[in-house]
This record gives sequence, structure tokens and C-alpha cells, in this order.
Amino acid sequence: MGEHEVPKTFNGSRFMITNWLLGALVGVLFAAGLLAFDIGRLRTLVLADGDAPVAFALIGVAMALTFAGLYAAVSIMITFGRRGS
Repeated sequence: MGEHEVPKTFNGSRFMITNWLLGALVGVLFAAGLLAFDIGRLRTLVLADGDAPVAFALIGVAMALTFAGLYAAVSIMITFGRRGS
């Protein structure tokens, strides 16, 4: 097996899904922290709206998707980035 080949036992789908879910969890926790500590008066703004549950869901989903992509991309770069050096 060459230096740049992926081992046959590597499960790419499991790797991506696991890291994406971990990133989504980090994103939801980050959004919860923003709202819990009322950073930038975000919680106050959301609660003043008539559709507060929708606003909470949108913030959570946006942060989950952002952090999921970031976490998965960084894990790929860390895992496969320095194979030649």
C-alpha cells in the first residue's frame, strides 16, 4: 500500500456522518450558549418576537449546519492532510 492510499478498512461514510453529527452538536451547544448568556441581547430579541420557537429553531439549525460543515472539513484535513510530510 502506498503512502497516500486509504486503508481498506476505512469507512468514509461513517467517518463523515460521525464528524458531521459531532459538529452539529457543537453548533447547537454554541447556539444554546449564545441564547443562555444573552450575548448581544439575542435572547431578548428572540423572545420579543411573536414566533419565538421558530426563531430559536432557525438559530439552532443555522449554527448546527455551519459547525457541522466546519467540523467535518477540519477532521478531513487533520486526518488526510499531512500524509506526505
